[in-house]
Amino acid sequence: MGTIDRRSMRTRLALRNALAAEIEATGDLSKVTVTAVTRRADVTRRTFYSHYRDIPALVNAIEDEVIADVVPLVHAISEVALPELEHAISIFAPCPGAEELLEYFRTNAFHLSALLGEGGDPAFVEKLKKQVRRAVEDRARDGFAPTVDAKLDRPLAPARPRRGVKSQSGPELQPRAVPQERGLFERGALRATAGAFDQSIGAGSPAAPTEDRAHDGFASFVEAGFDYYLTFAISAEVGVLVRWLTAGCPESCNMMARIMTILMFIRPGDLYGRPIDFDLSRISASIVESGRESIHG
Repeated sequence: MGTIDRRSMRTRLALRNALAAEIEATGDLSKVTVTAVTRRADVTRRTFYSHYRDIPALVNAIEDEVIADVVPLVHAISEVALPELEHAISIFAPCPGAEELLEYFRTNAFHLSALLGEGGDPAFVEKLKKQVRRAVEDRARDGFAPTVDAKLDRPLAPARPRRGVKSQSGPELQPRAVPQERGLFERGALRATAGAFDQSIGAGSPAAPTEDRAHDGFASFVEAGFDYYLTFAISAEVGVLVRWLTAGCPESCNMMARIMTILMFIRPGDLYGRPIDFDLSRISASIVESGRESIHG
């Protein structure tokens, strides 16, 4: 790397840190000026404009760089199979990859806490949510479990793993440690529920187009449920991350990764000694019935 490139990197870093300091000083990104940033960074206005058009351009450049760094880390977490995730939860260990993600945020806490905090850019959190969703959506649809045997090139049954499935971290996972019930939005459950719905509207149906419309109507119900669930999960996890970051990272990355790993699996009743169980089969049946009534009603 040449001298000019290193100098440019130092200038961009100085401007980034100066921006964060000004957000903290003013308490409002909209009040930050080029003059204040350049004075704090000890660079000329001409130098600033050789890199960025204005303050929003500087903010966007920083946010785009963060997203480019974060997406591969999130994608790596999404690749963790369900048996390995459950094993981590059972021993209160972090989901593989979660600690690395938090390390990134802690390392860059000075400017990220400023941009993600109350005086920062409200759109930044939404950008993060959008990109996290893109990174995990396809994997979430697959139920976080392998769906194809690479050697046999055939589908696997993710809810019934072979005896002695090994996690990447080493310990052998016994079948009893793996959930045997399919989640409502797991691919297998979606297909099973779709099949039940097809049977409920298909018998005695006079015309195929009616069945097609019914199936499409049911599919929209399931898609809406998946969309709401994923929106909830991503908003919750990003919200917890931002809360930890803006509070000054009081917990270690390892501890916070463990906490965030289990948070999505804790039911509100668990915190108050009143666990609430859900009968997913009945929920699926209710969706089927609601879909049928909307089509024929």
